[in-house]
Amino acid sequence: MADIAKLELVRDGAATLVFLSGAATQDIVADVPDERMTIIVQNLDTQTARVWIRKGDGIKSVDGDLYVDVAQNAVKIIGPLESARFKDMDTGRITVDITDDDSATAPSVFAGTITNVKIKPVYIP
Repeated sequence: MADIAKLELVRDGAATLVFLSGAATQDIVADVPDERMTIIVQNLDTQTARVWIRKGDGIKSVDGDLYVDVAQNAVKIIGPLESARFKDMDTGRITVDITDDDSATAPSVFAGTITNVKIKPVYIP
């Protein structure tokens, strides 16, 4: 499982968005203030990808996982994410999987080319 670096925006400034190739499972280090993290996903594959943001172990984890479908050639902005729902409080990470869009209860391995699904966490100051 790989950690993916986040883009930190600059107030009254600009930042360059560079997408990273997706992986079946990746972690985001959530060391920023609550509700300041979003994830931008670009799907360049021919298959619809499901972005599965796993629930953490905070007080809002009872709200469960979040599933967002990203169609072919689409871009989605997910969030702002609430750490009380998604962050693993022991590791300080948010786990994100890329799966097929066939089931919300037991997502299956992405059938397309996973590196065609680009992902970038963005921190909003």
